[in-house]
Amino acid sequence: MNNSFEVIETTKGHPLAIHDDYQYRKYQTNNANIITWVCLNEKKDEKCKGRLRTTEQGLDLVTEIPVYSSVKTTLNRIRRKSLGNALDPKLREDIIIPFDSEFVLFDDGEENRIIGLCSIKCRQIASEGKACFVDGTFTSCSKQFYQIYTIHIDIGSTNEEINIIPVIYILLPNKTKMVYERLFSMVKTHIPNFNPESFTLDFEISTIQSITQIFPSAEIHGCNYHFNQALWRKIQNIGLASTYKDNADIRLHVRMCCALAHIPISDIDEGWIIIMSNTPDNDKLTLFYDYFIEQWLENPIISRGMWNCHKRRHRTNNIVEGWNSKLNKLLNTPRPTFMNLYSCLKKETENAELLYERSYLNMEGKRRKKCTYN
Repeated sequence: MNNSFEVIETTKGHPLAIHDDYQYRKYQTNNANIITWVCLNEKKDEKCKGRLRTTEQGLDLVTEIPVYSSVKTTLNRIRRKSLGNALDPKLREDIIIPFDSEFVLFDDGEENRIIGLCSIKCRQIASEGKACFVDGTFTSCSKQFYQIYTIHIDIGSTNEEINIIPVIYILLPNKTKMVYERLFSMVKTHIPNFNPESFTLDFEISTIQSITQIFPSAEIHGCNYHFNQALWRKIQNIGLASTYKDNADIRLHVRMCCALAHIPISDIDEGWIIIMSNTPDNDKLTLFYDYFIEQWLENPIISRGMWNCHKRRHRTNNIVEGWNSKLNKLLNTPRPTFMNLYSCLKKETENAELLYERSYLNMEGKRRKKCTYN
């Protein structure tokens, strides 16, 4: 059976419908623009009672389509119901990134997929940056990935004001050395002029080794807060905490170890000799000293220059951890959907670009003022 349907004109200019090799003439059109057609055999002896009904609606329907903003909520609800897991897939390899590709710096791999997000403007900022701050957070990361790793750039901090903004966001499948190497290698590949003079971070070995390999000329600065936190954690682990609180002499010697981070690197050995020359006799304190020597004084990976912060403007990575906390509050839910995280990071990028423009204008204003008074 031929299921084709078409309407032609007769020699007299009347419409004629053809369906399944039968011919139909137009009979009537009702108020709803529904056309009834009757078979031409109706007038013959067979008395065919065949009927067709068609509509005359066409391009005029466009004027009746509602504005998207007025039906957005309804459409999204129907879309979520229809697509189900397609909007928030369980596997990272099934994630479909929106078409605003300028925000996507790179998208590499499948099962061990890494997605880097960075706007065109922030790529320029990253290229100009000399001091870089990096850290990862797990709570705000979408459930398909292990962590979201952020790269922040100092855009002109002073002794009175800190100006550090996030510029690159990377979704990672794990925290292995291999993944960190891929991360920094791809950032370097897609932003060729990204070559910071320094990186400030916590003391994660895999991160330190990866940065050293990809950016061999960059200095690595450890966070002083994490340094002190590591010392206190060791004190607790070896059972020295109660003695530390009760014994002023032991407390003094532990604090002197902390203070080594604030004296010139060339004076650290002399400072250590002073600490050891009149130390209290305590077995647990001796265990702490052994740890300090192995982890901080003679560590082949974590050099003294990494944990020493003498004359350093940025002694901690707290500004990045503060941003992580802010991101958690903005998302308002742990392990959000990929699209919620993606949208939030785009807004954060817009805020960062605005802060950069303001900072740039302020610096230009100070330069002009200085030139005027000279």
